[in-house]
Amino acid sequence: MPEDDAVATFEDEVRRFRRAVLPGHAGDPLPGRASAVLAPLVPTDIGMCLLLERRPLGPERFAGHLGFPGGRIEPEDTSPLAAALRESEEEIGFTPEDVEVLGHLVDTTDPRDRPVAAFVGLVPLAAVPREAASPAEVAEMILVPVADLRAAGPTPEADPNTIPGDAGRPPHLYRATGYEARRHPEVDRVVHYWPLTGAETGRTAMLWGFTAGLTALLLERVYGWSPPRAPRVVEAWEEMVP
Repeated sequence: MPEDDAVATFEDEVRRFRRAVLPGHAGDPLPGRASAVLAPLVPTDIGMCLLLERRPLGPERFAGHLGFPGGRIEPEDTSPLAAALRESEEEIGFTPEDVEVLGHLVDTTDPRDRPVAAFVGLVPLAAVPREAASPAEVAEMILVPVADLRAAGPTPEADPNTIPGDAGRPPHLYRATGYEARRHPEVDRVVHYWPLTGAETGRTAMLWGFTAGLTALLLERVYGWSPPRAPRVVEAWEEMVP
């Protein structure tokens, strides 16, 4: 592909994301124990990728889960956006100056019904450190091609020479290998599931739950994406857990 075409394609992609969010909005004050998260988009040689954190294993409720950087909005934070950027720096290590904030995605609630403000920003791959700033909170940094998530499965395999960054170093590239949605008859919320496999490590992960819901909303806003099949209705709550 000629360089000019590649640049135009990247710029078009960024414009898509800008149109899908509310630019220049740092978020409205949220009540109670509110939190804020940042969905980092990382431009790479194989296209736009989402940067996810894998939480460390342990007794905590969300141990081992994938998520976006973020956390509780503290009194010293000037806005929900400021909280999302601060938490991203504390957990991952890129600074607020590294982030080109595209805008506010949504105010929503987490599974415990606590308010959450979600934002979207561009982060250069070079700004993502080799090691997370807080290993106690981040066991692994993962890049997932947005094209894989849209296709609900792997898009054409990347040539090993185009794997983002330095081969074998974080963040690790993971490819989506499928998609499923489930719903419990007692709740309205559909839960999305994207199984992932490490392109280099062979490790597996599951993007699901709250973070997958934000991802689905982003894909819907940007590309008009919708689940490729109706959600599977499950009767037992245990079946909602992958």
